[in-house]
Amino acid sequence: MHYPFFLRLFSSYDAVFNAFKAITKDFSAQERLALFHNNAERVYRL
Repeated sequence: MHYPFFLRLFSSYDAVFNAFKAITKDFSAQERLALFHNNAERVYRL
């Protein structure tokens, strides 16, 4: 079993959310809205 490898596949909510913020730091408010809100609305049919 490759147990140490599997530990790297998971992360905390804070780490994931901070990564999203870092990746989109140069996005405009409209671009962030389109990426997060609009896609969620479309995918989950909200």
